[in-house]
Amino acid sequence: MNDTATGTAKQCNHHPPVSNAQYGTGESTMQQSATDPVSDLLYSNNFALHALHEAATATGDPQLAHAANSLRVFVVRAQVAVRDEGFPDADVQRALRLDGAWLRSFDFANWEYYAQASDWQWGPWVAETGHGSSLITMTLAVMARNLSMWDVVAVPGRLREEFLSLAPLYGLQP
Repeated sequence: MNDTATGTAKQCNHHPPVSNAQYGTGESTMQQSATDPVSDLLYSNNFALHALHEAATATGDPQLAHAANSLRVFVVRAQVAVRDEGFPDADVQRALRLDGAWLRSFDFANWEYYAQASDWQWGPWVAETGHGSSLITMTLAVMARNLSMWDVVAVPGRLREEFLSLAPLYGLQP
């Protein structure tokens, strides 16, 4: 990470807590060590998917394209998919609010959503729709069309055309 004022590198200020008193007092990294099988879907993989796809499209590099596609497969599989398995109706209705979202983080060893006590105000059932789910959704959409975001925004009117072509899928009238 760079300091925008000086352009010099600086370290991230979100570290694992070193004492019990520090737990729950601020945001924390999802991984406590480099071997934790946890994937951050709010601050890492959403931006990585977008950047890898844009880089692969811009350069034509097959390694970048493979990495972007591999990450695409993972984020699609990590997306919330609510199933009605006989739960009371109120519970299903509450769960459906998360259907299709990406939650804060994902434990890929246990294949389940993840949170930790040290991450202040981020439980396992929190979905950040601003730069979390929306960035993943946008990137998946351009990937499905074999485009890049640059292709979409660089041509006047193209973003509007793309929106209008997708609107009926979401029950919207163009």
